[in-house]
Order: sequence, then structure tokens, then C-alpha cells
Amino acid sequence: MEHAQRHEFQFLGEADFFEMHTGGLTPQAKEVLDKISDDIILREQYLDFMRGRAFRKTLLCHKNVKLDRSGKSVSVRSYYVSSQAQPNSPAPDFSPGAEETFRSGSGAEIITANPLARALLWYLIELQPQRIACEKLLAEVESRARQRLGFVPKPDQDFASDLVDFVWQTYSAGLLDLHVYVPPFATKVSERPVASPLARLEARDSDVITTLHHRSLRLGDALQRGLVMLMDGTRDHDALRRDLLELFESGALTLLDGDKPVSDMQTVEKRVAAETEDVLGGLARMAVLME
Repeated sequence: MEHAQRHEFQFLGEADFFEMHTGGLTPQAKEVLDKISDDIILREQYLDFMRGRAFRKTLLCHKNVKLDRSGKSVSVRSYYVSSQAQPNSPAPDFSPGAEETFRSGSGAEIITANPLARALLWYLIELQPQRIACEKLLAEVESRARQRLGFVPKPDQDFASDLVDFVWQTYSAGLLDLHVYVPPFATKVSERPVASPLARLEARDSDVITTLHHRSLRLGDALQRGLVMLMDGTRDHDALRRDLLELFESGALTLLDGDKPVSDMQTVEKRVAAETEDVLGGLARMAVLME
């Protein structure tokens, strides 16, 4: 940071905002951090020690930018909201007062019986990977909470403010994401699907690609990888299956059954026919496909 300051930069925050928060730390650790809260650089250094963080993803900005570190949730209303969280149960529990559990890929977890919170998380999960404007989100969640979960606001309750606070807290915990724009990803599989050019390029040499959410995605098998390689918008679903089969026949890709290569082309053909549509739908939900 001293080196950055010499070049007129200042510390903005971590790329993963939840890394700056104290969830999971002991009360003693939180007490230490509270005592040095006025020195954010020192506080982040101690967080490195406490979490055993060996690699930082630090964001810098120009030194003359005025920063608001108050942690107020009011700014949430100007963002788009999405979530990668997954529920413990396969479907919502509409029972009054039921507790539901949601987890993120980073290990964050929330257990809640709050009807507004449950309606919000299920709504975002149903629409993954879409990013929803906050004002639209607030209106939809209130409607769903009333109709499906029996939510009745108290006479003096400002449920919109309650929801905004919940969005901020859940974002800080790593269960929601906030965005300033919506990438051109497709949420439905078109007749001639298109994977992003970057993902197609990466899939030629690796099973790890970059989604339009700017996240790394490890493809589960050669079938997924082959489809990403082929989705340039020129092929319909039949052509994708045909050309995918040719990749396996040529040896450019190898389908596995567990750890063993599948050499029987009839078996490969059956799997290509049976799994292609589901794979395409899964790639759409992971923000790999473009409009």
C-alpha cells in the first residue's frame, strides 16, 4: 500500500467484499479488529493473519476519490442483484414459520424463517443467473411473500427498508452479488445457441472457462467442453449433437465413465443424444450463453 500511495492510489476494498467482514471469527478476534477499525490498512493486515489469507484480490482507486465506508445499505437500491446461493431443499417450504437454509459456494450460510428473506432468496435462485434491478426485486419479493408465505407487514413496518438491509447484510456475507450493469448473457437456450468467444477459446485447451458473470467455471466432462467449443451460433441442436459426436469419433475429445475412457461409440452416441439438452440448459444457468 505504501508503494501504491506513492503513485497516488488508495485502498478501495477486496474484490470479494465479504472477505472484509468478520463472519466466522471469534469474539476475541472481532474485539481486536474493533480496536483498530479506524486504520483500514492495519485492519486488513490483521484479517490476513486471522484468516490465514495468503493471496489478496485488492482493488485500488485514485487517491482523490472520496470514499464512503459507513456501510449504509441505502445505495443498494441503485444496483442489480443476483445470487449463486443454493438451497438445502429442492423446493420452497411454504409452511408458516418454516426455517430454510441457503449456502454459497464460498461456504457462507444463512438459516432463516423470515418470509421476506425466504421469498427473496428463492426468487433469485429461480432466476439464476439473471441480475434483477433492486426496485423490481423489492416489488416482486413483497408480492411473493404475501401470496406464498402469508407475509403480513406490521402497521409501522417499512418492509422495503427491511429488505434493502437484508440484501446488504446478505451481500456482505457472500450470499448475494451486487452489480452495476447486466452482461449480454442468455437465460434460455436458443435454436442456435452461442457461447461467449472467450469461453469457446478457453474450452479448446482446458476444462476451465470464464462465464459472462466473470467467474471461473470448471466444466464437468468432455460433453460440456465440446458443446462450448461448438456453440458459435451457426449450429442448431441437431448439428451440435452431430458435430459433437464427430469430435469424439476423431479422438479430439474423450468421454469418461468414472475414470475410464468410453471407447464404444454407440454408448457415446446414446449419451450425446440423452444429455445434450440438459447440458445446454445448465450452461445457460451458469451464464455461459450469449444473447
